[in-house]
Amino acid sequence: MRFLRNSWYVAGWSDELKSVPLARRILDEPVVIFRMRGGKAHAFADRCPHRFAPLSLGKVQGKHLRCVYHGLEFDGQGACVHNPHGSLDAFARTRIKTYPVAERHQAIWVWMGGVEPDEQLIPDISYIDDDPSIRTVKGSICMKADYRLVMDNLMDLSHAVYLHADTIATPEMIGGLQTAHRSLKPNGVEVTMWSDNVPPPTFWRQQLPAEVERINFRTEMTWYPGSNLLLDVYVDPVDGREVTPEWPRLSRSVHLLTPETSTSTRYYWTSSRTNALNDPQMDRFVYDMVTRAFVEQDEPVIEAQQDSIGASDLLALKPVWLPIDAAPMRVRRKLTQLIAREENARANMLAEAGH
Repeated sequence: MRFLRNSWYVAGWSDELKSVPLARRILDEPVVIFRMRGGKAHAFADRCPHRFAPLSLGKVQGKHLRCVYHGLEFDGQGACVHNPHGSLDAFARTRIKTYPVAERHQAIWVWMGGVEPDEQLIPDISYIDDDPSIRTVKGSICMKADYRLVMDNLMDLSHAVYLHADTIATPEMIGGLQTAHRSLKPNGVEVTMWSDNVPPPTFWRQQLPAEVERINFRTEMTWYPGSNLLLDVYVDPVDGREVTPEWPRLSRSVHLLTPETSTSTRYYWTSSRTNALNDPQMDRFVYDMVTRAFVEQDEPVIEAQQDSIGASDLLALKPVWLPIDAAPMRVRRKLTQLIAREENARANMLAEAGH
C-alpha cells in the first residue's frame, strides 16, 4: 500500500512511554519507541541487526537500549556501543535505522519520511497543553481497517445521525442537515455540518445549562495530511442564551490516525471541554461516551466494511456516490496527489544520484 511518508504520525501518548520500550507498526514498518536517561524519546526500527529479535523486548540501560536476546547495546543514534561477546568490529558499518521524533501536545510524533522533518507540519493543538480553562480526556483504539475508511467516516459526519443517534447526534438532525466543504491552504480540507432547532445530543446535553432544550448545532472537521483531523463543535441555544461566552466552541476534539498496515489503524483521540474542569465523574462520562461511539458503534461497521472490501481498493469497486461523499473524496484526491508528488520527487532524486 502507498503511504504519505513525509508526514508526522503519532506513536503514542507521552504518558504511555515510561521505562519499558513500546512496539509500534507505522506505515507497515515495525518501530520501537523508548525513553533513555534524561527523558528524551527515541524511535528505532524494531529489529536488532544481529538475529533480528525485536528491540521492543529489550530494556533501557541508562543512555542505551539493550537487546533482550544477546545483550547488544545501542546508543541514541542507533550505533552498537557494547558487544558482550567480543569487539565492535562486526558493527562498524551497521547502524539501526532511526526516525526523527518530536514530543508535542502530549503525544510522541514520528517522522517516517526521507527528507528533513518539518515540525511546523504537526497540527497545532497546543490548547490541550497550556490552557487552564480547558479539560481534556484522551485515549486510543485499534481498528482493523484501512485508515482511509476511518478518514471517510470522520469527514462525513452525517453517519452520526444513524450510528450515533443515542450518543453524539439525534434523529431529529437528519431533516434539516446541511453540509459544506472547502480546501484550506496549503493542503487541508474542511467540512462543516449544521442542523438548526434540534434537541441537544446526549454527549453535549451534560455540558449545557439544564434549561436549554433546543439548539442550533454546527460541527467543523478539518483534515491535515497525512491523517490528522481536528473537530470543533459549536452550539447556539435557539432562545439566544449564551452557553460558553468565554469560548465560542462547546467542544474540541482531535483524531490522529496512524496507519499500521493496509488494513489496521491506531486511532488516537482527545475530547476537550470548558465546563466541569475538576470533575472526575465528567471525565468518566466523556471517556465512556467516546468509547461507546467509537468502539461500540463506529468500529464494528468500519471493520465490517473492510471485510466486505477485502484486498480491493474502495474506488476500484466503483461505489455509488452521494452528495455526502464530497468531502471524503476531496481528502482522498488530495492525499493521492501528495503521495504521487512525493514518490516522483524520490524517483527523480534517485535518478540524479545514478541509482
